[in-house]
Amino acid sequence: MRTDDRATGREPRAGSSQGLPPGLPFAHFRLAVFFLAVASVVASIGAWSLRDRPGDATVLAVCVFTACTAGFLGVLFHRRRVIPLRWKETEEYLEAIERESRKYRALMEGAADMLLLVEPSTGAIREWNASARVGFDWPVDRPPPSVEALLAGDALALVRSALDDVRSEAGSVHELGELRARTHRGRELVLDARQSSVEVEDGRVALLALRDVTRQKTIERELQVRDRLSSIGLLTAGVTHEINNPLEGIGNYLMLAERTADDAERRSHLEQVRHGFDRIRDLVRDLLRFARPDPGESRADLTVVVERALALTAYSGRFGDVAVERAGLDDPIQVVGDANRLEQVVLNLLINAANAMGGKGRVTVRATIARDGDAPPAVDLAIEDTGPGIPADALDRLFDPFYSTTGGTGLGLAVSYGIVSAHGGSLRAANLPGGGARFTIHLPLLEER
Repeated sequence: MRTDDRATGREPRAGSSQGLPPGLPFAHFRLAVFFLAVASVVASIGAWSLRDRPGDATVLAVCVFTACTAGFLGVLFHRRRVIPLRWKETEEYLEAIERESRKYRALMEGAADMLLLVEPSTGAIREWNASARVGFDWPVDRPPPSVEALLAGDALALVRSALDDVRSEAGSVHELGELRARTHRGRELVLDARQSSVEVEDGRVALLALRDVTRQKTIERELQVRDRLSSIGLLTAGVTHEINNPLEGIGNYLMLAERTADDAERRSHLEQVRHGFDRIRDLVRDLLRFARPDPGESRADLTVVVERALALTAYSGRFGDVAVERAGLDDPIQVVGDANRLEQVVLNLLINAANAMGGKGRVTVRATIARDGDAPPAVDLAIEDTGPGIPADALDRLFDPFYSTTGGTGLGLAVSYGIVSAHGGSLRAANLPGGGARFTIHLPLLEER
């Protein structure tokens, strides 16, 4: 169904009410003049050639005019029947093009993202949608600016480089990441940007799609600050609690030592005072290691690290009834890092495993070389025990500072996690299907074996 031009607010097309193109009656007149001219010329030539036979010249003239009149009527009939049909098809085709143009215009104007058509050579904005005009707070009566007038800082150089690629690469798509931009009133925006090339009637242009993530980034920064403040609060509370307990014990034992006259009893009280100071010293040392886990640039053999850690467990009463098995540790495994700090991590995990089993069971230390496609080679050092496993509600908080399921300081795993992370690796914990727990140290290899 055709739409009435007056209903759509458009001007009616000339000649559309008769179904004929504009100026068609005048075209009929020109056609008649053409046939009359042809008839006159042919008749004149025939009459001159038959000047000695007047009767034949008259017959020729009649025949010529009759043929021209028949031709004119035939052409006129064809034009009156065919041309309106062709014109109607043309009108319908143009209306279809106009409908598609309005549809794509509506899609662009209604897009939630800011869409800008940018001239690659000059950076001028040829066209932008309503979201872009509103997002940049641009006055309605002013033409769109250039890209350089909107972008800020390093974003300008990044977009210029992408525009150069548009001119050299057809169909190129670039993820530009986060860009800094300015509105007309000077407010700064954080935009997630993507750019692609589009072919239009007069060449290739860049389609710049921008999404305003300013509010999202502001919320993320606020959450990060709150998380830091919360972590500082937890750290302060944990340090206060861990130091306060030994201090209270030290104070009590000093008071008892002052009141007793027995030298043996006084020495016993002073030993407890020394033990309290040792606890405070160990706590401060662990906090320093947690704060500065930098491994340096030394080289460590993970096989030797494990051997030294296992040798230290031989002097611990926790391993009296614990069987230790090794696998994958026959050859050197070279990693970049501090051997002493890695030894501290392995020893801490071994002691935790023994404590979890109550001093009875089996601990397995297994090294596996990990190769994942194009990723650099790495080593997974797994320490598994046959204990009860890790409580489900503790898995997510296991590496948090001062969080403990055994009543300890809660710094051992947190310090170990920081040391492994500083070595460019990761420390993961999981429960085994058949019971027990597995702690896996993932470290990048210095070189392939």
